[in-house]
Amino acid sequence: LDPDAADRPGVVALWAWTISRVADALRADPRFSDTPLIAYGHSRRGKAVLLAAAHDQRIAITLSHQSGTGGASLQKDQVGESVASITQTYPHWFAPAYAGYAGREDDLPIDQHALLALIAPRAVLLGGAWRDVWSDPAGAFRAAEAASPAWAAYAQPGLRQDRMADFEPSGGVASHIRPGLHGVTDQDWDAFLAFMDAHAAAPDPP
Repeated sequence: LDPDAADRPGVVALWAWTISRVADALRADPRFSDTPLIAYGHSRRGKAVLLAAAHDQRIAITLSHQSGTGGASLQKDQVGESVASITQTYPHWFAPAYAGYAGREDDLPIDQHALLALIAPRAVLLGGAWRDVWSDPAGAFRAAEAASPAWAAYAQPGLRQDRMADFEPSGGVASHIRPGLHGVTDQDWDAFLAFMDAHAAAPDPP
């Protein structure tokens, strides 16, 4: 972990790695060895659970709430928090090379829909709030739309919503949005539980 290396992992990657170590411990415990694992995170932890699920197929359901820039929201739409803002405020969250795209998001070789696609065909819920513009919930919805064909490649349903407000928990990737700002509310937990109910009995991915 050379602190001067351009590809040195940031704290978000280390959080994701830690989630997998928790999965190791749960899988080693006979009480949980066959239980579907669910990863939940809000805001910065929402970024971490997406990265953890992309790397660890033992995570059957991912609940990523208001993950924003560096999470589920598209970066090239240049809405909400910018790469410049997030890397200046939280430079330790990401590999140093990420800050090199500040003000030149269009030059990024990929966008966040690719991260979501790596989780398919396992279930992913993206949560948001209408007034939480900083985390760009519309960008997260468009990322879910763009990633949806990855579920179809596994003959699984992807996004089953035409609009953010039409929450459909049966989709392999789904979007939930509510009134209000950044934070976790009872409405969010209602959506999380509905999504888990819809997917908890799903078989392990191929």
